[in-house]
Amino acid sequence: MTDAFVGIDVSESRLALAVHQSDRRFECALDSSAPDKLINELKNLEPKLIAVAATRSGAEIPLAAALHAASLPIVAVDEPSLRKFAEKESATIWSAPAERSDDGALDADTSATDQKIQSAVAASLCRRTPNRAELLARFAAGTNPKLSAVTRANEIDALLVRRAQLAGMLGRERKRRQSSESNTSSEIAEHVFEIEKRIAGIDFQLKQYLRGAGVWRVKSRLSQSVPAIALMSLAVTAAVILLLVPIWIVQYPPLLDYPNHLARIHILTHFNDPNYQFSQYYTATLGPYPYLTMDVLLMGLQKFTSIFTGGRVILSLCVVGVPLAAWFFVRQANPENISLACWGLLSAYNIFFFWGFVNWQLSMALVLLVAGLWIRFLMRPSVLRWLTLLVVVTVLYFTHLQGFGLAGLVITAYAGLTRKRLRDIMRALAAGWALFLPGASLHLITRIATRETSAAWAMNFHPLSDKWDRLYFFMQGVSPRLDVLTMLVLIGCAFAAWWRNREFKWNHPWPAIVGGLFLLYWIFPGYGVNWAGDDADVRLLPFLFMLLPAVVYVGRRARWLALVACLLFCARSASVIHTFRAEQPELTGIARAFSMTPPNARVLPVIESRDDEPQVRPYAHFWAYGIVERGWFSTYLLTIKNVTTVQVKSKLARPEGFWDLNYEDDPDWDQVADDYDYVWAFHVPQYKEDLDEIGEMVYESGDLRLYRIKKDRVKDDDDDSSP
Repeated sequence: MTDAFVGIDVSESRLALAVHQSDRRFECALDSSAPDKLINELKNLEPKLIAVAATRSGAEIPLAAALHAASLPIVAVDEPSLRKFAEKESATIWSAPAERSDDGALDADTSATDQKIQSAVAASLCRRTPNRAELLARFAAGTNPKLSAVTRANEIDALLVRRAQLAGMLGRERKRRQSSESNTSSEIAEHVFEIEKRIAGIDFQLKQYLRGAGVWRVKSRLSQSVPAIALMSLAVTAAVILLLVPIWIVQYPPLLDYPNHLARIHILTHFNDPNYQFSQYYTATLGPYPYLTMDVLLMGLQKFTSIFTGGRVILSLCVVGVPLAAWFFVRQANPENISLACWGLLSAYNIFFFWGFVNWQLSMALVLLVAGLWIRFLMRPSVLRWLTLLVVVTVLYFTHLQGFGLAGLVITAYAGLTRKRLRDIMRALAAGWALFLPGASLHLITRIATRETSAAWAMNFHPLSDKWDRLYFFMQGVSPRLDVLTMLVLIGCAFAAWWRNREFKWNHPWPAIVGGLFLLYWIFPGYGVNWAGDDADVRLLPFLFMLLPAVVYVGRRARWLALVACLLFCARSASVIHTFRAEQPELTGIARAFSMTPPNARVLPVIESRDDEPQVRPYAHFWAYGIVERGWFSTYLLTIKNVTTVQVKSKLARPEGFWDLNYEDDPDWDQVADDYDYVWAFHVPQYKEDLDEIGEMVYESGDLRLYRIKKDRVKDDDDDSSP
């Protein structure tokens, strides 16, 4: 019999075989000889496709692997898919015309009864009965999967041999445990646990091979049942709302550098606007630089909405994009434990987001997206997938240069660690490195064209003691107590995932990749002018955290770990919402100062910190909203040559100390008075006398004092020369 469709029903002790549209049957005990007996039976049938259903016990895994290694066409399907097929089949059988009433309407009671009977029929078919193997055979006849050729038959056979050896050892040890004395039973129990753990590890590896070959088509039960889908949809909606609420309920998102970025893009958008004088103080250039993504996106959004609403849209993309990309990555790298992607929610509001590093936040999402797409490409290469990767990698270059380089490291490491033969490694590396040619070429051409000096690539390194102290830095938020709790819970969850977990398994090659990146953290520079910025080494840590869900397979404990992550996320979201709202009264009071100046005024910010953490200093760059609302000029716009689109060309006074929010040397107040119209003085009571001398206070709110310069004042030199 050729081109037969076969169904195999596997229980913990027996297996049953049925052939579609045939009376041929086969049954045998599920022991060590079962695979050989089944393979001999199937080779006589020469089947076109074999279907086997996945079970909770996993008894079908070694059987499916043995059949696949024997080059037999087999697919493993999940229970919900089989149930849907049975319901569809029963509905077809039950589709005889129903009696209609005189007006032609179907009787409602009859219809409801029919649906119940159909569901009952489908449920009975899915139960482990003789009909179940026949149902699987019909399922095989009704599907047309694309199966890959067998490429790891020798490895699968070796794993199956070792599994059989361990299974024999396990049976003997269990018998010894039943007959042993109490003083040795605990030692035997420990040995039984270790053997079960090793068998579970082999089953996990076999499933990985089967999934890569397209054989293992089992999806999570939670992702298919109607109640579970409804619950998950509700949870996802709630998570998105919690992510977006802090941004949209406040007028001024209290993020450190964010107002400065808005000001730069406002200047770029209105550079030639006659209502502003930006061209007098700035130069604007759009080149093939990194860090352009936010500028281009927000300039495009301003065609449809205001810069403030457009900015919120981009911030929303930042906080939603990171956990979404983390989910996509884990779905490719560790599909058996996809629920662990919930830990990516904790990275949405990370310290770099509070610092207002918008492009960096976007690059975090893009790096994870590139990693996930790369895994998909290597599993089933195609031109379309490679071109998609090329587009995303090029966008990543225009988003952040360090993220661009980090994606290259991940792609290189994954290709090198997952390919066995040197030829395959070189082929994968060639395809991967080619993705980075456009971005790398643009960057090289830009540096050559602008004659960039080596000083622009200056870097420094943090001491090892500082690196040790900064290990939890990426997890810092707006509540120190909650940050400590998060770290303690994270450590506890790592222990809980490992402790006496038979299903715990390292997921190759991600332990090596994450370990390599962690080692890189200790030798990575802490600062790079044109390629990273401040805390370049610490920026590796969020990626390490988001890659962790791919490092291990923890089995059924993943759901509980995901629940803990969701609870932590809710607590941290509540803290963020509270903090954002609490900052608004002060920021709203400060914002009233903008209306106290005429348009296009020259304003010098003089600001010192309150000895607080940078993530809770929204006042540091809040003056930049004045550029957006009133067209101010300020010399402290965030600009780096050949990096940002706007440069300051004015030579007006620029007192040292602003970027550190600490003035070791007093500003030259006479020069300040000559060059500026107003001074934005925040938390600098030590300069009150100097400011009163050169100007008059026109507005006060909290720590803010806005001074208008007295242009008709008498200078100190004039006083000394008068008779």
